[in-house]
Parts: sequence; structure tokens; C-alpha cells
Amino acid sequence: MQRIDDVGISRRLCSLRNGSGQKEVDISTVLEISQAHYCRLEQAKSKITVDVLQRACAYYGVTAEYILFGMARKPGSIFRRLEGFSEEDSRRFLKILSCLLFTEDNAAGQKDSAVYKIFMGGLMELLPAGASSAIPAVLEYEKNIRGVSENIMIKELGISRFVWTSIMKGAPIKNIEIPLKIQEQYGYGLDFLINNRVQDDLFLETLLSKETLARRQEILGIFDRIIKL
Repeated sequence: MQRIDDVGISRRLCSLRNGSGQKEVDISTVLEISQAHYCRLEQAKSKITVDVLQRACAYYGVTAEYILFGMARKPGSIFRRLEGFSEEDSRRFLKILSCLLFTEDNAAGQKDSAVYKIFMGGLMELLPAGASSAIPAVLEYEKNIRGVSENIMIKELGISRFVWTSIMKGAPIKNIEIPLKIQEQYGYGLDFLINNRVQDDLFLETLLSKETLARRQEILGIFDRIIKL
């Protein structure tokens, strides 16, 4: 599991705030915390919580991976095609693209991948684009698709029954270690888990690159025509 570096987080929060030209009191209002609490975050004297991270990502337009670990990646060609579309429309288009990419020849070897589960395994249908976090839906999905009990899931994630119940009831998640544990155990991206955003198209780009040039052109041609409809 990746380790949280509070100093790195504090530097990135400070850099984002300075880049936006806002004062600490302004950002504390956006994040719905006190100014003193926000100052402690910028001084690496407090740990960021999931709910605060969600608000920061939404306000600055960055991913959870960037604030937590400084990981930034420009969108690939697939997501550049979807710029300007809503999250709901983007998911619909990516579902169609996945149907073109996951053929009988390669689907068997991809069924355990997070992207396959999201687009082909039915997870996306269980998770509205407007949901604040994907975590409750992911846990319910993993429990059902694997046919395991809640007790097994709780043991795998190393959390208490109380924490599990709170998450499944939709209570705000505070402990940042929880999405990290889920990522480590089941392979989903942090920005998907925390912010319910499907943004990392690296897997789809990789899958597309394995096709012949003619097949890539055919798939992207179909994809572009669908987007323009």
C-alpha cells in the first residue's frame, strides 16, 4: 500500500491555493473546515480526510492521485476526445468503446481488471455518475461478484464492523487509509474510488495499442462517429 506523505500533500495544497490566488480563509470555506484546520493541513500538522480531499479535487480540478502523491498525467487520446462531455455522457461513450475493445479473444484474460469490472461487469450500472464516492458500490459489487461474506471483506480490508456499516450506509469517510486499502486489495484507481470519476484511460489506451493499425482506425472511427451523433 502506498504511504501517505503529509509534507508532500501540504506542499501541493499550498501550491494549488497560491496558483488560484486564494487566501487560506477562502479555501477553508470551500473545503468546509475551519481556517485553523486548513492551516494545519498546509503545515503538515493534520492528515487530510477523504471528504476534504474530495472537495479539494473538485475545486481545483485535479485528481486524488495528484494531491496525495503528486502523480499527474495528461489525458490520452481517448479522453481528449471526451473533453467537454459530462461525466455521465463520458461513461456512456466509454461503455460503447469497451464493447468494441473487449472481444472474445481478450475478454477472458481481462475479467479481473478494474476497468473490465467497471464497464463490462456491470459496476457502472450500479453507480450513478453523481454519487460522491464509488467506495460503497465497489464493496457491494466485490462482495456479490465474488460470493463472499461481509466478514471476509472486513478481514481483507482490516477494518472494523462499525466502519464497514458506516461506509455501506453512505456516511462520509474520514480515514484516507480506507480507499488505499481498497485500491491495494481490488485494484481500482484512487480517483475512481474517492471521487467517482473515470479518468485514467491508460488501460484502454494499452488495450487499443494491441490491435492492428487497421483495427485501431476502425474502432476509433466508430467511436468518433458515435460521439458526434
